[in-house]
Amino acid sequence: MEQINKIELRGNVGNVKLQTVGNNENIRFSVATNYAYKDKEGRPVIETTWHNVTAWNGKGMPDFHKIDKGTLVHVMGRLRTQKFEGNDGAEKQIYEKISDITISMKAVDHLDMPECVHNDAIVTLSETERKAYDAMKQDLVISLKGEEIDAGNAAALANKLSQMANGAVYGEDKRVFQIHDRKLDMLEDLIEAANGKPVLVAYWFKHDLERISERLHKRHIPFSLLDDSDSIRRWNSGELPVTL
Repeated sequence: MEQINKIELRGNVGNVKLQTVGNNENIRFSVATNYAYKDKEGRPVIETTWHNVTAWNGKGMPDFHKIDKGTLVHVMGRLRTQKFEGNDGAEKQIYEKISDITISMKAVDHLDMPECVHNDAIVTLSETERKAYDAMKQDLVISLKGEEIDAGNAAALANKLSQMANGAVYGEDKRVFQIHDRKLDMLEDLIEAANGKPVLVAYWFKHDLERISERLHKRHIPFSLLDDSDSIRRWNSGELPVTL
């Protein structure tokens, strides 16, 4: 069985320390994540956990100088344990998240964006698709192609329902089960309606990116990923027609 050491965080930055080691930049910062639940008396409780993150500059990384206190970041990496000896002679451990995969920040903080105008594009599920959605919402489990897709708690349920609404859902071992293409169809209509104006497409799950990319390739619609400083510059200058 494959061994896995992977962690994913989304939260706000606390303390930040940026330094240069050799010819490379290194950043260390803390990230706060919140967990909401109700106590035995039914009163809402918010539990905040702080995580230490270390990252090295490289391909796909954002500008470290734009990461400061309060910045909302999405961190993916691995967990590493560091040991040290305290003043009392006892060996202690520090758990540190090493983001050697990616760090992302809110693009709105770093892009030249026009005034936001909300225009809701409503997508309606078929009766069968809606039944599957409602079954997951009520029972926390559904069967797709012979495999059970379950949600162990309220947070996992919200995640699964969001995936299903988008058109696909993860099963065991990150296997993707497609449910519908209705949002992809709507995206095509929106790109056509933009009539050549730049379109910035936000996605939430990795299977969203894969499915969107596949659809645009099939329709021969040129697009680019907004994943580095050069793509941000090209987007701001209007060079990219469709950006993910």
